[in-house]
Amino acid sequence: MREISWDDFYERFFDWAESTRRTRIGDLTGYGPADEVYDIAMELSYDDDRTAARFLGRAAEAGIRFTPEQILEFALIVDEKTLGRMAKAADPAFTVRELEEIESLLSEADFAAAARKSGLLQPKKAVLPKKAARPEKIGFLAKLAAVFAMPGEKKRPARPSGRCSGDCAHCPPHYGYRYGRWYYGHGHQYGCEFGGNKGDGGL
Repeated sequence: MREISWDDFYERFFDWAESTRRTRIGDLTGYGPADEVYDIAMELSYDDDRTAARFLGRAAEAGIRFTPEQILEFALIVDEKTLGRMAKAADPAFTVRELEEIESLLSEADFAAAARKSGLLQPKKAVLPKKAARPEKIGFLAKLAAVFAMPGEKKRPARPSGRCSGDCAHCPPHYGYRYGRWYYGHGHQYGCEFGGNKGDGGL
């Protein structure tokens, strides 16, 4: 096994053939700054996502702390365990918006750990600001019913009861039958639809 330091690896990496790059990853004795590790991972991902994911997994195990932005770049190529390790060690911590982007890719425990580090202590599903619920749509008939039920609004007149109160002076205008024809108005005696049938032709 030919061990190689990070400085030598990083300096020579971009001149190597793809096959040599994959081989020398296993010879590393350590890792350098997160930005340089990120550069290597990006270059590897252009040729082979699996090799890039394996490289990132080893770097995360070695304690390399990536930024949330860098983690999100590789969120879809690394496995859930590696992504969780990277998310928990993120430096700086995730913002709410970044947590929203990565939430569905993390386990419950890893998401909770990343949220706590960000100062959001609530459990998953309650940690992120809730979006305003869309108002329920109501039908046309329901709207009409609501309008008629509003206080201060005029209500529809009640249907005739079929019984005459005897108070013709205050009886509202309505249809009746008098002298062989239908009429509309007050002063009736015959055919009252409120039940005031004092003669022939009542309803």
